[in-house]
Amino acid sequence: MNVTTIEYINEQINTGFIELGLPDYMKDAVIRWVFDGIPTGSFLEGILSNNLSQSVFYADGNNKHKIVEWTQFSHWYLPSICRGDSERVRDWKGLNNA
Repeated sequence: MNVTTIEYINEQINTGFIELGLPDYMKDAVIRWVFDGIPTGSFLEGILSNNLSQSVFYADGNNKHKIVEWTQFSHWYLPSICRGDSERVRDWKGLNNA
């Protein structure tokens, strides 16, 4: 990724967090996932792979009430290459951690 792309994606992530009211303490995990493929916790992995039951089961109290917003964030603000279904999430993790 070039600098312009990195800046744009960072801006998108920040905008999404603000507009959707997502908890700031989750932002670093999202950034590490998007840019480095560093595995997230089970909650975010569920969001990224569209696994609703996993997301609900592992969500903390703040995130449980934001499942809809997290789903919107994943779809609208994250690059499609690193989210979508379990296979795409597994591939992203593999590409960055080979």
